[in-house]
Amino acid sequence: MRLVCATVLMTLVASAPATAQTSQSGFVSGGVFAGVEALSHTRTISPQTYDPDLSATVVGGVLGAGALFQDRWIIQAEFALPRSHDTTFSLQPVIPPTPIPVPANPPTTRTMQERRTLGGSALVGVRTDEHARMHLTFLTGLTLLQERVRTRTVTQFPVPAPFPVLPTENITYTYRTAVTVGADLDVAVTRHIAIVPQLRVLAASSIVAQPTSELSLRPGVGARVSF
Repeated sequence: MRLVCATVLMTLVASAPATAQTSQSGFVSGGVFAGVEALSHTRTISPQTYDPDLSATVVGGVLGAGALFQDRWIIQAEFALPRSHDTTFSLQPVIPPTPIPVPANPPTTRTMQERRTLGGSALVGVRTDEHARMHLTFLTGLTLLQERVRTRTVTQFPVPAPFPVLPTENITYTYRTAVTVGADLDVAVTRHIAIVPQLRVLAASSIVAQPTSELSLRPGVGARVSF
């Protein structure tokens, strides 16, 4: 995650406009969101039926900081920390026809997968004029995602096995970038404090480690302090 933070901050510094020395102000923000995470997956129907779908709705927190230039242009960094989510599916071996009697209850393999993604975003945007103490900001940029998937597989026998059967467990880390768009609605409470309903939409794909596509819709609300 330190690599994510460093990459985002370097991107923001490099993209700062030349007018940074003129009218500008900074801000920090924090909030919560509910993310609808849709992931590509393959559902097997025959000869076995199982669906290793890690799509879910998760809640999380977001922290941000940025700068406003000429009361219109915005650059900002955001770090999103959603909660992990998991899925469980079971498999039974397919036994071909054979003249030798086979057990009525073959062993079952039970797999649990737990997924969590951390993300750092570098965003630029434009803010509309104020109306009734509100500003609408449109944002676009890139998010660097770190995906952590923990897989644990246990084989269950219908009768006690004469030898210990240990579970298998592994953790896979995947890094990829996501195109990000969003909008913030700043509702001023005081001169320096605002309540900010927001929306982020992330789209990512990866074909390096395993073919994976992801679409994330994250509505949320937060608070922003300007200085």
